[in-house]
Amino acid sequence: MSKKGKALFIVEGEYTERNLVRTLMNRMGELSSIDIRVVAVSANIHMLFRKIKEYGFYVDIIKLLLELDGVSEEDKTVLQTEGPYAYKYLVFDMDRNLRPR
Repeated sequence: MSKKGKALFIVEGEYTERNLVRTLMNRMGELSSIDIRVVAVSANIHMLFRKIKEYGFYVDIIKLLLELDGVSEEDKTVLQTEGPYAYKYLVFDMDRNLRPR
């Protein structure tokens, strides 16, 4: 099956969330016609969402990620060389300290 575009998953953690997305995509196997890349911000992803919101959601997410200290050099290389991405997803998890009381 030929690939129909690329998707970028932006996750919080370097290991847990990255591995979760990769495991889910591997389970989908040949059902997925999308080429997947996963980039970790190594910070609270809610902070990234707030920054995107500050721009009124009109922001070049790739450029924004390249400016973040928490994105590894390896991930920055992926962002610079493997695009463009037809789909971009922020993967949120519910942090205990952010749950409504």
